[in-house]
Amino acid sequence: MDPATTGDELRERLRRFLEDRIQRLREELELYEALLYMVDRAALEEEPLEEHRVKTPEGGDVAVIRIGRSGVRIVPLIELPASSPLVKGFLLRVIDEQLLRLNPRSPPRVRVRTRDGYLAEIAIEARLPSYVLEQLEAALKYVAMKLGGGGPSSV
Repeated sequence: MDPATTGDELRERLRRFLEDRIQRLREELELYEALLYMVDRAALEEEPLEEHRVKTPEGGDVAVIRIGRSGVRIVPLIELPASSPLVKGFLLRVIDEQLLRLNPRSPPRVRVRTRDGYLAEIAIEARLPSYVLEQLEAALKYVAMKLGGGGPSSV
């Protein structure tokens, strides 16, 4: 170290070093998060073992539920506003409560994807018992009927 280097210069060099290192670590973290997303996505996009449509009592399509080896995907077939209290405060709460009952210590991970302000997909990273699927179907039907969707001409 040069004896002519002042304390201010040392602090500035250390600061630049730390800021640079933090930036590189953030970039590395972003890379790992992207890889994790791709791994999770690939697991959920596997060929479904079972697939069925959720319909209103009038016969209108509400959603498709795809059951795979490692999880369940719910894809709405009608426009469900993601910010609606029926979606946020009811549907997603029902899902969270059901999953918490299945495993209170470590409930399965749920990812909610939206597109243009509407619910596009709910991905649950766990196999679900039939009674939970039935509860989710009932909640989807209720939300669709309350929002006025799922009539015979919907899809």
